[in-house]
Amino acid sequence: MLGHATRRQVIAGVLVPRRVRTRTNAGRRRQWPSPRCLHPKSDGSHFGLREKWRRSGHARWTLRLLGDRLVELKVVESIFPETVRQVLKNATKPWQKRMWCIPAPANVAFVCQMETVLAVYRCAFDPAYPVVRMDESSEQCAREARDPIPAKPGQSERHDVEYERNGVAHLLAFYVPFENWRRIDIADNHAAEQWAQGVRWLVQEDYPQATRITLVMDNLNTHGGASLYKAFPPQWPARCWTT
Repeated sequence: MLGHATRRQVIAGVLVPRRVRTRTNAGRRRQWPSPRCLHPKSDGSHFGLREKWRRSGHARWTLRLLGDRLVELKVVESIFPETVRQVLKNATKPWQKRMWCIPAPANVAFVCQMETVLAVYRCAFDPAYPVVRMDESSEQCAREARDPIPAKPGQSERHDVEYERNGVAHLLAFYVPFENWRRIDIADNHAAEQWAQGVRWLVQEDYPQATRITLVMDNLNTHGGASLYKAFPPQWPARCWTT
């Protein structure tokens, strides 16, 4: 039991001795040094091995058990379970999810394509052989339901929470990471002809002097030479497209 503790006795969830004030001739206050504490906004590095800790007789680790373990490791002298909860919340954030490219088990096709992409990125930079990345995305368009309130000194522009849906725009992004360059085309759909037009503009307008353009993109069914043959006469795709 921690006993009765005032607010001043608790710093970042760690119980510390009451500060002793003594009057001196100079009128200064004397304070006892506080023990090391664990801040609630810590990065949680103290819990990096918590999965390896094993305590017989317990099915899972509780906040109190983790606090006792920190005391045993001499990280802190004493700690409240609430502080342990805040540190774990700041470190793990179990409510967050990230989209990741998780390959299927024993997917040789994925490994083959990834090795090719990594080999391209390991090549030295050459302006005559640019490496262009391409991706597509969709964005919902919105229209203001009411006129916004203009900004004025001390107040930013204000928009109403209500809006009207105004269709979906399709974005085709071409960007060169080694040159800090990009171009984004806006279309009404993601048809094969839209992708083919973007590639034609890339070859004829963006890099007309390039000897060869390496295009890195995903395996969408419209990303291929068939889309070029669908949009243009066969002479141009036959001359420009190779895999």
